[in-house]
Formats: sequence, structure tokens, C-alpha cells
Amino acid sequence: MLNKPRIKAVEKALPTARAICRQLYGNERVTPQFWTALFETAADDDFHSGKKPGGAGHENWKPDFEYLLRENVIAKLFDRAMTEHAA
Repeated sequence: MLNKPRIKAVEKALPTARAICRQLYGNERVTPQFWTALFETAADDDFHSGKKPGGAGHENWKPDFEYLLRENVIAKLFDRAMTEHAA
């Protein structure tokens, strides 16, 4: 369900998403493939999928939708995906 915090997270993520789409697909239109790649990459990562507990003092913390849409997290996940794809 899209509530105000989730809508705001999506709005904040769009410039980064558009830049990545422009680089990867030649168009800044954010495609379903972008979202699929983002969340599949997160699902394959123990930390970003919530399989690995947080560090000291954050043992019960798990990444949520808003966290995964942070600019630096999107960039990190796509950098990882592109590196693995190139290997």
C-alpha cells in the first residue's frame, strides 16, 4: 500500500532511477525492468533482503521499502548488479 512516506520515498528515488535508466537503457523513463532488477538484486543480498541481522545495537533492524529507495542504496545495488553482470 502506498502511504505518504512510501510516496515520498518513490519521489526522492526518481532522479537516481532516471539517471540509471538513462545510462542503462538510453532513456530516462523508469521501466518495470528497473524495479525488477533493483528488488531482485536486493533479494540476492543477505543484508538488503533482511536475512542478515543488523550490527551491534541494531540486531532487530531490517531494511524496509523506504530504505531500499535511498539514493545511495539504489546506487550501491545497481553498481553491484552491473559488476556481477560484467563478470
